[in-house]
Amino acid sequence: MLKQFVPAEFAHWSPDSWLRQFRYAMSIKDTHPEAALKVLIDTDYDRWKTICEQVDHIELVAAAIEFLGKSLGNGTKRCLKSRQCDQKIERTIDVAKLAAIDKRDEKMVIEINQLQEKYSQLSDIQAKYADNVHQSNKELQKIKHQSEIQQADDRTKQRKSSLQRQITQEYASQKKVQEKLTKIERKIRILRQIRTTIRPYPCI
Repeated sequence: MLKQFVPAEFAHWSPDSWLRQFRYAMSIKDTHPEAALKVLIDTDYDRWKTICEQVDHIELVAAAIEFLGKSLGNGTKRCLKSRQCDQKIERTIDVAKLAAIDKRDEKMVIEINQLQEKYSQLSDIQAKYADNVHQSNKELQKIKHQSEIQQADDRTKQRKSSLQRQITQEYASQKKVQEKLTKIERKIRILRQIRTTIRPYPCI
């Protein structure tokens, strides 16, 4: 039978117990949301801070905050009277956000820096492709100009054909790199937006 834990239990348990119960609640949130809610609703900052410091992946705390947010206004909750329950959930969300902010922000800063480094590397590759295309176009235009003056021999024709293929390939490579750059820009923009929303509001 599924044990129904109540938030008060956390006040008497050790930090290790807090983390175990948090993981337990997250493991049942989809199958037994009411039971998970009873475990997660807790406005004890020390408990949340300990969980954030000990949990392997801080995204799990972010998922818990999201779960709590989706529980707001849910009439199936039985933890308290509806409005009282929502108020406690809101307070819990603020406390959890505050406890998690340093670790989440640090992780996102690292991820943004890694993405920016990758963006810089791809930009250099993009510049090389562009330079190759420019040089190939210059040579191609020179061949075309010479062909207008005198009949091109087979070797010149082969070189012209080779340059045209090369330019086409370089353009295709440029397009692929640009798509990657666009995706990275989008990821960085999303991460920066998330950094502005991870703080509790109103700030406590």
